[in-house]
Amino acid sequence: MSPRAALEPSRGTDADALMVLAFGLLCVSGGVVSGLLGSAPATPQPITAAHAVAMLIMPAFAAALFFRRQVETRASLRALLGSGDPLRDVVRGLCIGLASLPATLGLAYLTGMLLQWATGLPPEAQPVIESLRLPGTSKAAAIAAGLISIALTPAAEEILYRDILLGALRRRRGAAAAVALSSLYFGLLHLHAPVVPALVVFGAVLAIVRIRSGSLLVCIAAHATFNAANLTLALLA
Repeated sequence: MSPRAALEPSRGTDADALMVLAFGLLCVSGGVVSGLLGSAPATPQPITAAHAVAMLIMPAFAAALFFRRQVETRASLRALLGSGDPLRDVVRGLCIGLASLPATLGLAYLTGMLLQWATGLPPEAQPVIESLRLPGTSKAAAIAAGLISIALTPAAEEILYRDILLGALRRRRGAAAAVALSSLYFGLLHLHAPVVPALVVFGAVLAIVRIRSGSLLVCIAAHATFNAANLTLALLA
């Protein structure tokens, strides 16, 4: 199977795409409902082992869909990742992730300033960053959460948004609409206003890379690099 062939939706991809949409909306609605009911804390809480385990739900969901597809198609892991040369793809992804940082960080900063001007409230870091900074977060929980954010979450999000969802949208709506819609969905699901525009842009970059290269591994490496760099910069700030 060629790298570009790996992007073409296989049987069941439309159903998988609907599952991805439903899963994302379920996560979002759960957070919104918790906030409305007052069960969500107003301030970040220290990360515990339970929080780290909860962070594994999305990677587990993505892995189930991905490996089910592998069983159905009997394709190799390399073919499903669309990677002819894994080492080259990882290096390319690392470069793309680092190259995306200046623009996305700048856009996030501008968005935060605009929100501060509009609301009078200072911009806040993403909740997971705030939680990692709290003294009540144990080292073990912090390391687990950090590793999940850097390694497992990027792989899961690329499978869900740049493989399943992008593939289904591309087949039905064309490449341009697929890039726009999947990137918008990806950004909005993060539910943190200051970073939404930046993540929409980053999602579009990854979607274009996915279509042009045919390699999901490049996107995973870029996303992991992006998350690792952002997490490091945020914790050092």
